[in-house]
Amino acid sequence: KQKDEGSALEDSNATRRLEIEYADGETVCKGFWSPTKFRFEGYVYQRMQINDGIFLTSDAVTHVFTLYPCTACFPMGREGMDEATCLAELNRVVELNTLAPFLEEDILSINTRAYAAHRHQTHNALQECLQNYNTLFQHTSITGSDIIQLYQYYEDDIESTAMHEFLNKNQRMLLTLRDVGWAKLFTESHMLGERLCAEFRRRASILDNLSFETSEVRLQFIDTWKKAKMDLAAAHSEWDLWFAIINAVAAGSFIFDSSGVEKSSVISTIRLRLLVNFDCFEKAYQRASVRLPKGDLVKYEISCTKLQQELGTTCIICQSPLLDVDDMEVESSSCVYKLPCSHCFHEQCVQRWLHDHSSCPVCRFDLTKDAK
Repeated sequence: KQKDEGSALEDSNATRRLEIEYADGETVCKGFWSPTKFRFEGYVYQRMQINDGIFLTSDAVTHVFTLYPCTACFPMGREGMDEATCLAELNRVVELNTLAPFLEEDILSINTRAYAAHRHQTHNALQECLQNYNTLFQHTSITGSDIIQLYQYYEDDIESTAMHEFLNKNQRMLLTLRDVGWAKLFTESHMLGERLCAEFRRRASILDNLSFETSEVRLQFIDTWKKAKMDLAAAHSEWDLWFAIINAVAAGSFIFDSSGVEKSSVISTIRLRLLVNFDCFEKAYQRASVRLPKGDLVKYEISCTKLQQELGTTCIICQSPLLDVDDMEVESSSCVYKLPCSHCFHEQCVQRWLHDHSSCPVCRFDLTKDAK
């Protein structure tokens, strides 16, 4: 950093703080890099639903998290390792208080860069493998009974040459894939579902925070989302694709993977999570599609003087008087909204309500009809 124009950089005592933040429809995670422990540490805040899909971040910390970097010496991170174990992994015989320099050297090493690049390539390869295998699986007419029969033959450890006599074309094709890393493919398809859940939550969060100045701007935005394949139809297609992939991988894993993972329960769990998160996105999309523009709300504003004849009227949303009898001022707002159905509300109260609804909160009068 520079102190002022033309000055030299600050001395070496200056420090930089590396922070990370992630938010979706469920949680908000905030953390920072610890230069002494060589890991990210942070807190998780649970988001709260306060009214009809409106989410606010809670100030209460629900739990903490720690992220260890995966490096050349610690491919799976250092979680659960004490300093002595770390030194052993580093093949260093030194005093424990000198561990930090070696951890920093490991993180910044060219081998760690190569390892990170390899993991990225492996991830891309698994993604491509999932897509190719799903395409292959969908183009075969293999049935559930075919899968069970092949599983029985494979479990009986019948030699491939003998097994071919009993298998049909589709079963023989599937048998050629027996050496595929099915456990890794199943884990990757599981994580694909989790990423889809997070994507649905992300879209819902974006939509819930949107407001439009005019109806034309709203329609233009919805059209842009459709072209970007982020609308409901695209979400349905993404869900269907994931479901096809996980079922195809589960079939191969059922036959050839003997790791003992209960795949049906994993699939049921992620399907339920997808259902919940898709429902969240669907409702957010529907609310945004009919959200009243700000320009349409201005016509419902009335001044304090016009409201004097309605002294004693209460805002049904916050249950507070619309007008203070003593000083003739509107509480916590400069004006009041009076809808066509004659129901009145504080400006801030009704604006929050109308952000996610297009009707009166009392009588459900449809304001979209009034806008037309």
